[in-house]
Amino acid sequence: MSKENEEKTALTPASRPRAGIGGPQTPEGKEVVKKNALKHGLCAQAVVIQAGDGQESQEDFDHLLDLLCADLQPQGALEEMLVERIVNCYWRLRRCLRAELGETRKVLDACHLTWKQARVDALSFAKMFPSQTDSQHTLWHDSIGLNYLIQLWEKAQQELADQGHLSAPVKELLARTLPQARNVPWESPEVALQWIDREIVRLQAVREVYREKENLELEARKASLALPSKEVLDKILRYETTISRQLYKAMAELERLQRMRKGEAVHPPINVEVFNQ
Repeated sequence: MSKENEEKTALTPASRPRAGIGGPQTPEGKEVVKKNALKHGLCAQAVVIQAGDGQESQEDFDHLLDLLCADLQPQGALEEMLVERIVNCYWRLRRCLRAELGETRKVLDACHLTWKQARVDALSFAKMFPSQTDSQHTLWHDSIGLNYLIQLWEKAQQELADQGHLSAPVKELLARTLPQARNVPWESPEVALQWIDREIVRLQAVREVYREKENLELEARKASLALPSKEVLDKILRYETTISRQLYKAMAELERLQRMRKGEAVHPPINVEVFNQ
């Protein structure tokens, strides 16, 4: 045979290597291909959020799919579709838990800030109208209000120590906010300073008592918000119920198909339709 004929023969289809023709030939290769077909199915691509702030892990989804494939051993396209549906349902049920956690965290994270802001707003009102009943409660029964009163006494203490007397604005502020200021012997700065020291110590002790009570109140508020609101919870439960039904239906159908394939007796499925009249 000439060299030219040898080259033509080498290029004919019959003489080319057959590696890869017809797909993987080993059991291991076939198993990989079977799982890839599931992983890249339309449902598998649609159920996993691929981008954005809520991006989910395709790797976690594939790992779950591998585990269920190894456990359920689907054979044929229909069984594989049912396994994929089971994984999809479980994946979506996991979102229910994430949604519940997110709704709870959203409320709890805002709890402390909202509660504290309400108290700060009440203090702002009390500063302008200290004689009001609500203002008196804010000033004398809240650690924030008590802290403000202590600061007023400390300001008076500083002026008295530096100047020997109070400025007109501080004197007016004390008279409007602290009725006890009328009892201070201002004509004797040393005695007045001692009196103010005792009052500051007393208010600091009271402030600590209210801080402990407020900490307990905050913990109680957080505990009361550990569940989502009724509207949110109803929405989550409706979604979870729908997905759970789909999950149990897919599991039952897969079991039925596999028993039929193995030659076991299988009762026909019972379908019940409910109509509202």
